[in-house]
Amino acid sequence: MARHTTAAAVDLGWADAVELAGRLLRGASLAHLELGDLPAGERATLETTLTYEQQCPRGETRRGEASPADVVVTDRRILVSRPLRGLLSLWHVDLENLQLGVTGQQCHLDLHPVGINPRVRLTGEAAPMVALHVAHAVFPSTWARLSGLLPLLDCAA
Repeated sequence: MARHTTAAAVDLGWADAVELAGRLLRGASLAHLELGDLPAGERATLETTLTYEQQCPRGETRRGEASPADVVVTDRRILVSRPLRGLLSLWHVDLENLQLGVTGQQCHLDLHPVGINPRVRLTGEAAPMVALHVAHAVFPSTWARLSGLLPLLDCAA
């Protein structure tokens, strides 16, 4: 995924996600990025780098290989670009739930799609910010009540 953004650099850590959650709870909206390679009408709100891992199907013990990935959150999907693996589109319409968590010192975001689509884990410092952007885009009227965001929302309240 080529980077053609006009956005200013944003610190994507936990504290900034808490601050943004507070602003969104007070009625602010997400800023849009100007990315050159999106289809007409699709708007990006976040661009970052995380670790991508495809989770095993229920009942299986194996996991996918974790790899670095460029991630773009748009108003329609999550774009994940991995070196030597290509571009993956995780469409918002297929997302059933998300769960933000912390393991040790690492934040992670588990995405739970419907149907046969694989579960995905995004890990890294920007995971809370990605969770917030995805929740706001996918669940615009109920994002502030999602149990998967409770650790972040409790800090923002």
